Amino acid sequence: MSADRPILLGTFAALVVLVASVSVLGLQPAADVDTMTASYRSGGASVSAFMARPSGNRTPPRPGVVVVHDDQGLTGAARGIAELLAAEGFVALVPDLLSRVAGQPEPAPTGGRPPAPVERLSLGDTVRDVRAAFVFLAGDSAVDAARISVIGFGWGGWRAWKLAELTPSLHRAVVFYGTTTDDRRLDQIRAPVLGHYAGYDFATTAQVLATQRRLGDRFTYHVYPDMDRGFFGGGSGAIDYVALIRGRESEAPTVAAADASAQVAAAVRLSWERTLAFLTN
Repeated sequence: MSADRPILLGTFAALVVLVASVSVLGLQPAADVDTMTASYRSGGASVSAFMARPSGNRTPPRPGVVVVHDDQGLTGAARGIAELLAAEGFVALVPDLLSRVAGQPEPAPTGGRPPAPVERLSLGDTVRDVRAAFVFLAGDSAVDAARISVIGFGWGGWRAWKLAELTPSLHRAVVFYGTTTDDRRLDQIRAPVLGHYAGYDFATTAQVLATQRRLGDRFTYHVYPDMDRGFFGGGSGAIDYVALIRGRESEAPTVAAADASAQVAAAVRLSWERTLAFLTN
């Protein structure tokens, strides 16, 4: 386990470090990435997905990543992750898990906060749809079927765990503050798993020791002090982590890098660097 405390920097210094990190991460301009809408079959349903891949020569086959969105669905934040991965040489597929219920009425508020869009989905369907996304990506001639990984965020993190349980050939799994599955299948996971957890996300983060006892050295995790759940962005768009990673504060559509706290900026950078190193290992 690592519980690295992000280095506290002044706002200006943080921006300088973020800009410098672009070359360290090897990110390429968005123009070097091709994006498209895809669809695949999952049982009797058709599931829409967003796909991003490196442009130009596609040989040899590229490693693939299934990105499982959070409880807000396929947002610009989820698309941004796919584009960042494609800039690093991956073929990324983000299933729009809400597409199977397109046109159905959203659940009515029952008091308190409005229900998350994904509350219309059945648990079983979401697991099947993520598994079918893996199969779809493995069938792409531009993808190395032996090097397909998964990244799940929050609500999608639990589904990333399920994909790891059900798919012995999965290459790697990365979970951002996703609840660990609590069933007997957890011991069936063969892929190495990397977990990123927030210090203030007490209930989810408290699970990591039990998870490590069961998975041993197959599970590596990091706890980011003073971070809340969702520190890497999310459907709310509270933090534009794509702008933070790319160091392009002037292009941030929500909270500019100059307005983000130094702690969050450092946690975003560090977790992304760790994710890329893990996926390319």
